Amino acid sequence: MKPISIVSVVLLWSISCLAKECTDEYIDAQMAHFQEQQVTLSSKKGPLSEKWSMAFPIAVFGTLRKDHGAHEKMGAHQENDPEGASQSTTHPPLTYNYHCSRKGFLGHFYAKGLELKPRNNSTTPFEIYFYEPNDWAQAIRVLDPYESFDPNSSENPMSVKPGKYVYLRTLSWIYLFPEGYEDHWTGVDRQIWESERDSKIPTKDWRNYKKIPCWIYLQPAAGVTSKALSMSKSPLIWPGFNR
Repeated sequence: MKPISIVSVVLLWSISCLAKECTDEYIDAQMAHFQEQQVTLSSKKGPLSEKWSMAFPIAVFGTLRKDHGAHEKMGAHQENDPEGASQSTTHPPLTYNYHCSRKGFLGHFYAKGLELKPRNNSTTPFEIYFYEPNDWAQAIRVLDPYESFDPNSSENPMSVKPGKYVYLRTLSWIYLFPEGYEDHWTGVDRQIWESERDSKIPTKDWRNYKKIPCWIYLQPAAGVTSKALSMSKSPLIWPGFNR
């Protein structure tokens, strides 16, 4: 293994210092762009490749959260390019960082271990990461393979056999907690292996929180996606395929 050069150390330190506060003003400025992208996603026309490349925020609920084992993949470090590894070629390492992050929740789901399960009125705690376009493009090249998701696969995501542990990148509504929000699930001592993770936010209070479209990784193999789509108040905006 080659030692990390001083230049690399300085670069990594620099990008780690770039993460900023996710103010409401910053998020509001992003929403007009997100809404334009949603129109394209909702259309049955257009190639899927165009839809997968839309740089929505990325929301995570498991090992990618802060203080968990895979969090470094979210940014502020160097990551080997999975594309280079798959082609047995040498690619320069990816260096990227998120712009800022906030905490929030996904409505009508709860989490158990590494899975999301639909349930009316439940609220799964999430962390939401905002990226500038160039950083997002690099981050997604790392996160998709990590979640065993291939946007170029010809396999119908809804036909994946139960037991095959893969995720489908799905666009969903995520509600944002206020800046600095902490609860039972957001402290560093909370592990993902609790029996259930449900913030239990009363549904009458959801309207008090700003909601934004985010990419999440949802497991289709357990029929979760189809169940969520059949819910009368489904939080899914685009399930990851043209219906």
